[in-house]
Amino acid sequence: MKLYNLYLSNFATKSRLVIYEKGLNVEMAPIPGGELSSPEYAKINLLGKTPALEADGLLIPESEVINEYFEDKYPTPRCCRRAPRAAPGCESSRDSMTFISSRRCEHCSAR
Repeated sequence: MKLYNLYLSNFATKSRLVIYEKGLNVEMAPIPGGELSSPEYAKINLLGKTPALEADGLLIPESEVINEYFEDKYPTPRCCRRAPRAAPGCESSRDSMTFISSRRCEHCSAR
């Protein structure tokens, strides 16, 4: 697996944290051409965003989707959570995938 990322990107940091916590063997690769808008990176990721993961013959863009992939493929240790059923005021759908924190949601009792 290879994660294309910029080290100062908050989005890439979210995926790197999951990689490190799960102890995954993922190559950290700089953005080809040095910029998200470079022609070299456009050949890899047309969205021109960071991070992007190459794994199992797939290219997975977006940190939230990458983290969902890691949670599904490598369930332990669990690093992220999904709110079971989001109530009004709770995170919902893809946005419900967040790092486990001590904050409790009063609507769904999710941690």
